[in-house]
Amino acid sequence: MPRTGFHPVDDGFKFRNDFVNPIINIPLLGVDVETSGRCGGMAFLALDYWYNKLPIPETTALPRDGTLLADTIYARLADSMLANGWRFFEFMNMLDHPTQLRGKGAARVTREDEFPKIRASIDAGMPCALGLAKAREIGQLGNDHWVVCHGYTTNGSISRLLIYDNNYPDKEVILEFTTEYDPGNRSVRHSLSGVEWRGFFMGAYAPRRPWYMNGGIALKESNAAPVHQIKAGAACWISSPEEFAAVGLDWSQVRSVGDGSLGQIEQYPGDGSVVRDRNAPEVCVVFGGKPFWIPSPAELEALGYHWEDVVILPSGSISRMRSTPRERTLLKERTKPEVYAFLGGVLRHILSPEALTARGFSWDNVRVVPDGALTGIPVGAPIRGDTPL
Repeated sequence: MPRTGFHPVDDGFKFRNDFVNPIINIPLLGVDVETSGRCGGMAFLALDYWYNKLPIPETTALPRDGTLLADTIYARLADSMLANGWRFFEFMNMLDHPTQLRGKGAARVTREDEFPKIRASIDAGMPCALGLAKAREIGQLGNDHWVVCHGYTTNGSISRLLIYDNNYPDKEVILEFTTEYDPGNRSVRHSLSGVEWRGFFMGAYAPRRPWYMNGGIALKESNAAPVHQIKAGAACWISSPEEFAAVGLDWSQVRSVGDGSLGQIEQYPGDGSVVRDRNAPEVCVVFGGKPFWIPSPAELEALGYHWEDVVILPSGSISRMRSTPRERTLLKERTKPEVYAFLGGVLRHILSPEALTARGFSWDNVRVVPDGALTGIPVGAPIRGDTPL
């Protein structure tokens, strides 16, 4: 089962796509037009976070308009449609079946043109944006949808795509369809909703780093005093005026953002970030939001890092990171073969490659920490091929 390192539980947003988009409001005329959902924005921004190795926000609350996350999702929605709107129109104008005058039809284009592109992307380790087509006329275009594809299977006559669907947070959803065109079975079926799609296409997408996650940028909320500096994908609190000066900031550099925005950025860096506090010599590598101490320059080099990789954080930043890794973080010590998954507050030894992949994990996500770094974390029962989680 080819999979990328992207997984909906780890890399998808934790809130449902319940956005409402105001289009036009004229109270005097009784006009109030809205559309629902920002699926393209959520799919594109989830991929942006993944490709830029940024920690996905853990918030489960739908972001309010005017906050960084909501407004960026809206902007990426616009990007998704500017780059791909014509594809939805193209599918809308196709018949489901092939004809001599109107071409292959949606079902054959899906299987013969689009599925091979998606397989190639997944085989290369690259999750992709996937447009799901349902509309047959202009008024139905709002029923089309964007998701992220991160894996696939082909078992004889049936194929399946593994997707992150922003209508189902923390769920791995499956799209099932016949591998070859079958005039009696053209639909693509959604495993949770039961919705049948006419077809799908691989969207035109290019990674973009959210502007507010650029290293060194300083942010404060409109009605709150604390200033945070973005370092390695983390929002690091500047604890005092003295610290503000020590990290080289001045007030002209501080950007004001909507209230609630900073709660949408984690206080820990992305996986693989090598960091130290400004006023402390200890160097750590961060995985799953937890800092793991690197005891020596030799260990740093052995892990594949260099001193120029070390990011200097405002004082006290490391103490505000997680004390245990995020759920489902995969870890191994550098010179030891054992791979562990952090599940339910304990490390669980995964006893075989089959046991790992059967539970939706990817070997691409095994994080290597210094020797001895896992000491002190509780250990639970091992995971065999038939062990329920």
